[in-house]
Amino acid sequence: MTIKSYFFRDSSFIINVSWDENSDSLYIKFNSGTTWVYYDVTQETYNRLIKSVSVGEYFNKNIRNKYSSQRINYPIENGNIDVQKKEQEASQ
Repeated sequence: MTIKSYFFRDSSFIINVSWDENSDSLYIKFNSGTTWVYYDVTQETYNRLIKSVSVGEYFNKNIRNKYSSQRINYPIENGNIDVQKKEQEASQ
């Protein structure tokens, strides 16, 4: 398995982006502490994302709501995962 990662120091929105070439899955860790996976994302899209002037703007225009996605972790607040929020999302 080959995973490419890129860390953003200047973004107020995205901390880290990783792309798994075997599954074409894009993993994005947001400043909120959540990580989402986006499915069937090409390497070209990953490369454009990490090279964009504004990673948040590129994400919002070209990835968010364009690819099937799933939240894969929840932010930890005061040492606890927000269980109520997790249960609400599971029931939707």
